[in-house]
Amino acid sequence: VVVLKTLAAAIALWFIGLGKRAALGMGLGLAQLGEFSFLIAGLGSESGVISPEDYNRVLFIAIATLILTPQMLRVGLRWAQSESEEELATNLQGENEAETGQALVIGLGPIGRQIASRLEIFGVNVNLVDMSPVNLHEFAQQGFHTVSGDARASETLLAANVASCDLAVVSVPSDDAALGIVKGIRKLNRDINIVVRCRYQSNIQGLRRSGAQRVVSEEAEASGAILKNCEDFLQ
Repeated sequence: VVVLKTLAAAIALWFIGLGKRAALGMGLGLAQLGEFSFLIAGLGSESGVISPEDYNRVLFIAIATLILTPQMLRVGLRWAQSESEEELATNLQGENEAETGQALVIGLGPIGRQIASRLEIFGVNVNLVDMSPVNLHEFAQQGFHTVSGDARASETLLAANVASCDLAVVSVPSDDAALGIVKGIRKLNRDINIVVRCRYQSNIQGLRRSGAQRVVSEEAEASGAILKNCEDFLQ
């Protein structure tokens, strides 16, 4: 009785739009015979359609299913709720992925800190990598995904979700380290956009050949800023 009524209700609920697990859970909650079965069994017994033994069997089944109803409802609602939570999580994840990008910032010095904060303000999900756990501690407390380790290692980049990122910003003090990091990122994610900070202009071409789309040289930026200040004094 319980199996047949559960399946019948589940199929009906599934046809009207419920998910399979939710329909099965609600069907389990509707599997009891209910009080109306007492009336039907009594009329059947009085009219001679069923024997006294069958009448007692019907009463036993009806009472047993009524006793089990609270437990069946509890299990059924848990099934239905779990499916609803999974659907909600899936929908929210899809909306978040559609609405927000993923970025990876490597190197949490003064420049990297400013970049991470600004990207977070723009609504980007920011993943952070640095050699020092101390530099990452503040951001980890704020809810950023942080990874401590050498970003030249594939396992470090994978732990930082490089494969799902749209943008990578490399801000480390060593151009040699930056070159190795860019190569590692490009190997794991061929579609990612890479912006690199480097110290010397002579290393710009090497970084671009390794896969960086944009390279910002400290020498070029510093010389431009110094010349601007000189012009202010000469005017």
